[in-house]
Amino acid sequence: MAGTVAKSNSDTFAVGDKVAALSFNGQCYAEYVAVEAELLAKIPESITLEQAGALPCVGQTALQFVDFADIKAGEHVVMNAPAGGVGQLVIQLLMDRVIKDSLKITVICSPDKYDKLDQLIDKNKLAGWIDYTKDDDFPDLQADVLLDLVGDNASVRALDVLKPDARVLVLPTIWVDKLKAAGSDKTLSIEGYAVKPNGQDMARILQKIAEGKLTLQIQQTYPLSQVVDAHTDLQKGDTFGKLVLAV
Repeated sequence: MAGTVAKSNSDTFAVGDKVAALSFNGQCYAEYVAVEAELLAKIPESITLEQAGALPCVGQTALQFVDFADIKAGEHVVMNAPAGGVGQLVIQLLMDRVIKDSLKITVICSPDKYDKLDQLIDKNKLAGWIDYTKDDDFPDLQADVLLDLVGDNASVRALDVLKPDARVLVLPTIWVDKLKAAGSDKTLSIEGYAVKPNGQDMARILQKIAEGKLTLQIQQTYPLSQVVDAHTDLQKGDTFGKLVLAV
């Protein structure tokens, strides 16, 4: 969520400051929301409320998920859903390390999403692309890490790219048990992750957007009165980037 401070009990924020925060108190569709001051971050002048409103969940999740994955120099990372809400930021964070840490990055996505990745990254730096819409078996890449942002049967299929003892990091966490059962013959390490609201991470991701180090793709903004339309479009599964509700 993003908006302006209406009441402040903190020395850090003043009434009228533009701020953003991630909160799981169930009030994200409200016009006025009470948020703990430590979860807030000031919005840089160069960032719009629309951009800031799209960032809290996906931005903090992407930062924390990449940190949690603890990817080592020289590893081969396979990632699915690189053009989704979280994925668009994760792939950019990873690509920053392709040269510096000699990472190999392979993405799993549809041809349409692969074409759109040009708006986010230099695809020439990718190690490869797997088109999941084909009936072909996934290649045995002997990859070290799978960053799974999809879950269910699509992710089970993606296990074929991994070497024995590879690591699988899962969003959302509800698919961990299914993937553990499917990958038991490879003795994979499979862990789920859930974002933890954090004001410092909110400030970090806002600053990266403000400095042009990350690109935020917003597909469409809806007035709050069209929330049903927004959810209907989201459920179609072909979103590139984020959908935003504006109060």
